[in-house]
This record gives sequence, C-alpha cells and structure tokens, in this order.
Amino acid sequence: MLARFDIGPDEAAPGRGDGHDAQWAAGVRLMIADPALQGELQKAEIAAQTALAEAIAERTGTAAGDVGPHLLAAAVNTAITVASDRWANADPPVPLATLLRDVLHRLEHGLPVP
Repeated sequence: MLARFDIGPDEAAPGRGDGHDAQWAAGVRLMIADPALQGELQKAEIAAQTALAEAIAERTGTAAGDVGPHLLAAAVNTAITVASDRWANADPPVPLATLLRDVLHRLEHGLPVP
C-alpha cells in the first residue's frame, strides 16, 4: 500500500537540518487549540476524507456508496491526524514524513492487539 503513496523524503526544514520546522509546528498547535478554527479544520478534514473515499471507490471499482472506501478513507484521515499531532508536539523533533510512513505502515499491516 505504501508504494502507492508518494510521501516524499524526510527533507530538512530550512535552517534546522532536522526535518522539523519549530515555527510551523507552533502555528499548527495554535490553530488546533483555537476554538474558532477547530470547526474549519474539521470541515477541511471531512472534505478531504470524502474526496479520498471517492478516489478509493473509483480506483478499486467499488460502488461510491459502499462502506469499504469510506472506512479506509476515515482510517487514513485518522492516521494523518495522529501523525500530525505527534509531529507538532514531538520533542525531540521528528520529520512528518517519517511519522506518516509509520502510521500508514501500521494500517497496512494491522494494529497489534492492545
């Protein structure tokens, strides 16, 4: 599954050399914490998830109303949210691409039983 997604290399942010832009992460944390922006962020996530579900249905030849594409899109959306949260709060910094690869790998291979 990961081969189908081009996440890109763990490129270093300008001036830091560690793939983590502290100012950008601080801005993300600020947006996530702002109640006025939370609704807008949720709208954007829902729109992205809907578009992903449509693309999955189209590529797999599945009916648009089938639960499978929507379930997979929701799982990927949640994985991206988890990776983004970990990236924004990582100490020491970790490249977002590394975290995205990790969460998508876990989805691809199944989560361990807690």
